[in-house]
Amino acid sequence: MRKQYIALLSVFLLLSAGQSQAWDLSQRRGGPPAELSKPAQAEEPSRHQHGATRGEGGSRPAGPTLLWLSDSPPPMDGGEHGGHGGPPSEAMKRGAPGGEAGKKRGGRGGDHEGHGGPVEMGKGGLFIKTLFVRGGTQPMRSKHLQTTNTETPQVKIQFPDGSVKDADIGPTKKGYGIRFEMPQEGYYNVYLTERLIEGDTLHVMVAKAEVLKHNCGEGHGHVRGLMPVKTLPDEPVELVRQRIPDENFHTLISGGDDVTYSVLYNGRPVKDAQVKLTTKKGWTNTQRCDESGNVTYEMIRDYYPEWEFFKRREKSGYLAVADFTVPEGGEYNGVAYSKVHYMATLAGNYYPSKQEYQSYAYGMGVTVFAFTVTGGAVWWQRARRRKPFKEITFKEE
Repeated sequence: MRKQYIALLSVFLLLSAGQSQAWDLSQRRGGPPAELSKPAQAEEPSRHQHGATRGEGGSRPAGPTLLWLSDSPPPMDGGEHGGHGGPPSEAMKRGAPGGEAGKKRGGRGGDHEGHGGPVEMGKGGLFIKTLFVRGGTQPMRSKHLQTTNTETPQVKIQFPDGSVKDADIGPTKKGYGIRFEMPQEGYYNVYLTERLIEGDTLHVMVAKAEVLKHNCGEGHGHVRGLMPVKTLPDEPVELVRQRIPDENFHTLISGGDDVTYSVLYNGRPVKDAQVKLTTKKGWTNTQRCDESGNVTYEMIRDYYPEWEFFKRREKSGYLAVADFTVPEGGEYNGVAYSKVHYMATLAGNYYPSKQEYQSYAYGMGVTVFAFTVTGGAVWWQRARRRKPFKEITFKEE
């Protein structure tokens, strides 16, 4: 009877371990709620709403191109990375947009992977950041550009202390973009603003980047005072990512986190503005702002490699685009318009949820426990059947 009980217990523990792993895998593959899980469809940029992505060579399209700022430089081989949903190219593996393999750490005068992404280390440990101009609404397919929609775009940088300075945009050592120094600790807001008229519509486009400069050697006691979100009321339109609870300079947005964006129009919240969030892997979701000008997204959990290839710090990018039109009339550069179309962009990164690798550990722990109990039961059963050696002596007469 005891043998049968031990055998049944062993089988039950093994089945429980397998069921736990299978249930967890099905839950993780389920991802966020159904309404947030629709994959992106192949998108043709709208001429009026989002512009058309420039072709090779930077030729100017008929409509404005939606611009956004990225700290990933153009591919070293001069070509762009793979298309929507396609495999990464060799250029990506060597350090192209979204790739991790080609990044260097440390080293004075070279590239350094800081808390706010890649930076160049200048004299005295000065951080120098370069943001590159890209065009399009799909992060995976957006090309690096060699020009902007207008000849004289306006570039402003808001420093952590709130001061604002003008900056230049143009060719850098690695590509076309904005290069600036980061002497202060905290968040920098970079704004690339363009205005142009098409038909009777004035397009106002603001590409924004929020860049963190943090050096652990400077301590962490002052971090809380540098965390509040800053905005620039002078900007006609702005997309703002609100801080998640208990966020600090070491916080990484992960799959499953709720991320809130605010849309501002001349510093005031915009009701019913459309905000579209698209990840590098093609997941997309569009929402309308509430009364407070806010939208909240649950970041998708979309990282499920084989266990041996799992990376806790696997970085994936996303792009948020705000879009609304206001019936305002006027003149710009001597040309009349009857409405203003506002667009704002803000890119970011997200990482695997802790639940992804913790679930692997839990499954492994249950499996090890099951085998340990089974092995112990087998050893105990054999030990109790073992008879001690007893010498018997026969005396023959």
